[in-house]
Amino acid sequence: MCRKFHSKKYILNGELNRLNKDYIKAQNQFLKAIEISQIYSQHNLKIIACRLLYKIYDSLKQENFAKLYKEEFQNSFISWGAGKYLDSEENEKTSVEKSLNINTLIRSSEAIFREQKLSNLLKSLIRILLENSGAQNIVIILEEDFEYKVEAIYLNDDENSFDVLIDKRYQECKNIIQNIVKYVIRTKEPVIINDLEDDPIFSKEINIIQREVKSVLSFPLILRNSLKGIIYLENNLLTGVFTKEKIDLLKHLSTQIAISIENAKMYKNLEQKVQERTKDLDIKNEKLKDQNLILQEQNNKILELNSSIVEENEKRKVVEQKLQEAIKKLDQLATIDALTQLKNRRIFDEVLKKECSRITRNNEVLSLIMCDIDFFKQYNDFYGHLQGDECLKEISKVFISNIKRKNDLVARYGGEEFAIILPNTTRKKALVIAQEISKDVRKLKIPHIKSNISDFVTLSMGIATTDDIKIISPNTLIKFADDALYRAKQNGRDQIK
Repeated sequence: MCRKFHSKKYILNGELNRLNKDYIKAQNQFLKAIEISQIYSQHNLKIIACRLLYKIYDSLKQENFAKLYKEEFQNSFISWGAGKYLDSEENEKTSVEKSLNINTLIRSSEAIFREQKLSNLLKSLIRILLENSGAQNIVIILEEDFEYKVEAIYLNDDENSFDVLIDKRYQECKNIIQNIVKYVIRTKEPVIINDLEDDPIFSKEINIIQREVKSVLSFPLILRNSLKGIIYLENNLLTGVFTKEKIDLLKHLSTQIAISIENAKMYKNLEQKVQERTKDLDIKNEKLKDQNLILQEQNNKILELNSSIVEENEKRKVVEQKLQEAIKKLDQLATIDALTQLKNRRIFDEVLKKECSRITRNNEVLSLIMCDIDFFKQYNDFYGHLQGDECLKEISKVFISNIKRKNDLVARYGGEEFAIILPNTTRKKALVIAQEISKDVRKLKIPHIKSNISDFVTLSMGIATTDDIKIISPNTLIKFADDALYRAKQNGRDQIK
């Protein structure tokens, strides 16, 4: 039997045991089903297993375990894109919990983008992962010329071993579980194992037994659908260390990490070329000095050599100028969403903060529109992620054509969400702009047979204006717009609130 069908087998066996009131065997079968479903990202099967475990513990009056698996069931529903089936109170609670990680996400993103040198970036990544993941041991593997090499290691041993720019093939590293890394390289999918002792696939490896590994999280760094590296985390003391909140945070950071690593590699290559060129020039200058001492009477030769020196210095200036231009281009890449060519979340946060401060001083009005593509998860599942990317590009063109003022800003907020900042714009004018965008998206007639409301792709939008807010801040404005967007979705989608 193919391994990915094991979770179904465990669920069926567990349900038979539950019906026969053999709850201990049923619990073990459901736990194994959860482990397998996490490895193969089978969210629907994980939901079923968690819900059945919740029912068992609830019937046995074991409130703590019942609460744990109820929350896991609800969180899995949301990850699967079916959060609307939970009651509004639970959805609101989950949203509040997720908002607690926003500050951590922003600080981590800023720290990542700030580093240009690869060595410093790797050190920052180790520090961020230690602070936020719960891992004891961390290994960062990067792709280089179609090979995957270990570039950074942190080990929680007696010496707290820490090393970067190692440049060693991952197959030679004894601090990772080779088959897990191979699986991530092959599938480009994360591996999350809460308890390796109960894992039916990897638990028998000698490396695991010798090092007494308990929990493992290994996730890919993907940029433009290409695997740029792997972050491997493990804990040898506790099971279940890598909680959903920590995993979600790392998933949000993974694309930014991949971009920053790519930029750091470019910067390193440019820096290396400049250093090599400078070294060549220094060698030539030394030779010229020696020749000047020997050939003091040969003035013509000295003039020729001096001319050569001037030429080489001019070349150095050209190289330095190109380096500055490359750095400027890297800074631009850090502000633009690579897929849609819209401003990214980082620039959105900066501009919104500045605009909130400005309107507070000048007593002006500011509007914010939050947009979401309706049933985009189903679109991706049916048409594929490549077609999903094309859909995002087409809708981004609609935003660009409708947002024309110099100070207006449209940004990709995350996934299929977009945000529009409209300074000096009343609610009435913001509504007109939102209606035009919605109308133009319908004109595209992008097929979406998995939508529950239309045969084509549509948008839901929420508008917030500072006139409605007593205490103006980026967070409150975003919350008002998000609440409006939520109402638009609840009322049937393809509408503006």
